[in-house]
Amino acid sequence: MDDRFIIHNLLYRAFLDIRIAAHEKKSHEGIFKIADIFHNLPLQLERVQAGNGSYQEILNDLRERTRNKGCESWLDNAIKDITKRIDT
Repeated sequence: MDDRFIIHNLLYRAFLDIRIAAHEKKSHEGIFKIADIFHNLPLQLERVQAGNGSYQEILNDLRERTRNKGCESWLDNAIKDITKRIDT
């Protein structure tokens, strides 16, 4: 499993969690944090596609952003779920 695959699945997971939280009318703070963490991801993916950067750099940035927002456990759990799904 490569970093690109994990990033694409994290983006899917982020949109899914935003949709679920919005539908359930949970805390808007949680929705905001996830959206804020991932809003630059499409532009980062474009830079990698153009040869400017790597998927590992994106994962490192996501790790830092989740740490700064106090939701690193969300990222850890998402990556764990993604890798578990692939390993089974």
